[in-house]
Amino acid sequence: MIRFPALIAFAACLIGGCTAEEDMDPGATAETFSLTESLRIGDEAVVDTVYFDYINDIEVDARGNILVTDDASPGFRIFSSDGTLTHEIGSEGEAPGEFQDTPLLTVGAKDSVFVFDVDNGRLTVYSPGDYQLTRMVNLATKLPDHVDAADVLAILPEGLIAQFDHYPDEDTADEKGWLTEIMFLDHSGDVLRDSIVLIPSMEVTLISDEIVENFPFTRQWGRESFIISSSDGLIHAGWNETIQVRIASLNGVVGEFVIPHSPIPITLGEKNEEVSRWPKEWQVQLRRDVPDTKPAFNAMVLDDEDRLWMQLNWPADSTKAEWLVVESSTGDVVAKTSLPVTATIMKIRQGKAYGVVDDGQDVVTVWEISSSPSHGG
Repeated sequence: MIRFPALIAFAACLIGGCTAEEDMDPGATAETFSLTESLRIGDEAVVDTVYFDYINDIEVDARGNILVTDDASPGFRIFSSDGTLTHEIGSEGEAPGEFQDTPLLTVGAKDSVFVFDVDNGRLTVYSPGDYQLTRMVNLATKLPDHVDAADVLAILPEGLIAQFDHYPDEDTADEKGWLTEIMFLDHSGDVLRDSIVLIPSMEVTLISDEIVENFPFTRQWGRESFIISSSDGLIHAGWNETIQVRIASLNGVVGEFVIPHSPIPITLGEKNEEVSRWPKEWQVQLRRDVPDTKPAFNAMVLDDEDRLWMQLNWPADSTKAEWLVVESSTGDVVAKTSLPVTATIMKIRQGKAYGVVDDGQDVVTVWEISSSPSHGG
């Protein structure tokens, strides 16, 4: 377990930045990956029979089945590799097989499906193939107030790697009390090890008006943490002020890397457009906290070759976002690719990227990944 002084160093290094060699182009020898769209699910433009609201999560099993949760459905839906809807699992409620909020998904090593309901901290397990409910687990029920289970990151033979969010007490709320903690649980949901990782979760702006006081609102272009776990239990944590990632096992920090990055400024037009979307009485408070530059990256996905795919932020006039493909053990940028800024990759498996394209409506999209050598980066 990482003890508290190490955790402070872990967080401080991620937030403040640690020294690193930055005199080389990190992508000088990188390949160029091409992502070719091969499937869409839920596209009104082609009169699809399935539609999505806001898509929360996408998972893929070993047979290529695509599992999706979104705000339009209380459970999760399963599509074959050709996009055919095969199952609709779950309903709204508190009974077994019911969910209070849009759940999050994790597929286990043998294609068992683990479905996490954030609202009640309950994990429901379904058998592979026939998707029969096999058991339910309440996660870490003995935690202090203001610490809630937020996600299950990995299913290991020995237990579960789970994410927990710390929320400040309402009476003492400030903008720095929001933390994310990674714990290791047994399969009954009891904590075996806490504080494997403990870092800030996000930046907030505290809103006060005639109705609310110190209401925490996600800061416009605020920094946040991204944490994912591989199937062998390695945890990758990045705070997106810079492109810096630390890797921890269940027993401590095992590595880190920093990739050189030139911050992208936020233009006055972008600031005005974003702030004007919210109530007028909030706008002064929101504008006060907008940073001068954008976060370094917006997404981090681990593929099945243990490479991190990181979506870089983009200038105001860009229609495409660059993605770096990073060897997680060394921090070497081995490939680059780009997608429209409206596209987000959520899962990479067996040579395909699965994600969402939002052109006013969320559409599940699958891309085939191919590569060609880069000529001078």
